[in-house]
Amino acid sequence: MPGKIEWSLLESYLGGSAVAGGAMKETGNDHWDPPNTGATNSSGFTALAAGEYDAPNGVFQLMMQYAVFWTSTQISSTKAKERYLSYNRVSCDIYDWYKSLNYSIRCVKDATTGQHEPVTPVIHIFPNPATDQLTIASSDLLGKTTIRMINAVGQTVLAREALELNSEVLQLDGWQAGYYILLISSGPDTFRKEVVVVN
Repeated sequence: MPGKIEWSLLESYLGGSAVAGGAMKETGNDHWDPPNTGATNSSGFTALAAGEYDAPNGVFQLMMQYAVFWTSTQISSTKAKERYLSYNRVSCDIYDWYKSLNYSIRCVKDATTGQHEPVTPVIHIFPNPATDQLTIASSDLLGKTTIRMINAVGQTVLAREALELNSEVLQLDGWQAGYYILLISSGPDTFRKEVVVVN
């Protein structure tokens, strides 16, 4: 089940959370109440308004109006992050809500090569080319992570350490346009990414 980062990456790809809901919703009114605002399903996600199941009270509710998806991101023993699509909004909203409610889940296939084989972590770099900032995100890197940016002549122009790399934003204001190498080290492994900075 994807976490907050995977959902944020999807929303960013679809133009941001303010419009991503429309790109994810099935068009028409077979499974959504009118007006089904902004629904284009341009992503192919085909979200259906399944509503929610209120387990303590044993009732289904809000079908045809809302599609709510749990994320794997925990807030507390009783709450987690959810993503929320509405029949009358184009946005994809995020809330912290109670686990006692049953919502839909979105399953994604992990990048595995075998049950016991090492897996190359998925590291997202966006936008690339970058202008004023660069975001690095990965839920696969565990433990202390080191980030280094090297310019075209081999000089380290940025170095940063993070206890755990979930999402790190690098400010690039005043950087020269050009080609950079991003080195991300986690444990014994170092991963290399190419970044282009434009003004």
